[in-house]
Amino acid sequence: MPRASSEGRAPAATAGPALDQLRVLLPLPLAEALDYRVPDGMTPPAAGSFVRVPLGGRTLVGVVWDGEGPQHPRGFAPDRLRPIGEALPLPPLPSALRRFVERVAAYTMAPQGAVLRMVMSVEEALQPPRPRRLCALSAAGRSALSASTDAPPLTPARRRVLETLRDRPLPVTETARLAACSAATVRELLARGLIEERLVTPEPAAPSEPGWRPPDASLSAEQRAAA
Repeated sequence: MPRASSEGRAPAATAGPALDQLRVLLPLPLAEALDYRVPDGMTPPAAGSFVRVPLGGRTLVGVVWDGEGPQHPRGFAPDRLRPIGEALPLPPLPSALRRFVERVAAYTMAPQGAVLRMVMSVEEALQPPRPRRLCALSAAGRSALSASTDAPPLTPARRRVLETLRDRPLPVTETARLAACSAATVRELLARGLIEERLVTPEPAAPSEPGWRPPDASLSAEQRAAA
């Protein structure tokens, strides 16, 4: 029986257009980073960026990883990758620190994810700062402070609270300390509407470069001669 010619066979399926994908190392005892897809409309995060990604039924924070990764076999469908949730507004993990994670993992024969967990063990540092509750002088409080209304006169403690908040908002405890009164007095003015509560998101602190070089020590003439 004659052999079937290969010309009559259907052409092999070719992979479609490559989707934007990247590798994310998670702080878990995993030997390598996992592949994720960049959703449409999202700018691909740079290497070292902290991203929130799904894993099973939970969501974790990982680091976009560069370097050599595993090669997927033919027929792997990149569109089956799960998408990245979001990129966190944080400074990226420096390249030197990422290479250090790899070297420590190789030297100690530990999973890279386990080493990364030691690097980013304080999860609260990766979360946006919580808003602070501050007390601010309201319009009614300014009117009461200037005695432009027919309201009963203020007690000395209440007046000190309003004067303390005249220029800037402050927390309840700080307001009570500066006004030399109790926190109950501040909360009473809140209930009366003479001061109002505001939620203020603090600005993240700028990362500071550590000073590795100690200041030059001043030597005496004898010390300089001996040196």
